[in-house]
Amino acid sequence: MTADLCRCLRRRGEQPLPFKGRRASYAWVDRDGGEMAYSQALQAWAGGLEAGGAMNPGLLKPQGDSRSG
Repeated sequence: MTADLCRCLRRRGEQPLPFKGRRASYAWVDRDGGEMAYSQALQAWAGGLEAGGAMNPGLLKPQGDSRSG
C-alpha cells in the first residue's frame, strides 16, 4: 500500500520518500553493498527514486527466536 501511495504522489508531481522500516525478512543490496528492506526498495522505485542502503541505515534482520541483528 505504501508503494502505491508513493507512486500516486510521484504522478502528482510530489517527491515521496520511502517509509523507513526497522526489521526486514528480506534485504535488498544496492550497488555499493548497502542493505535496505526490500519493501522499502519497492517504495523508492515506485516513487521514482534510486533505492540505496543510506535510506535505511538501521536495518535489523531476524536471526532466530526473539533475536535481531
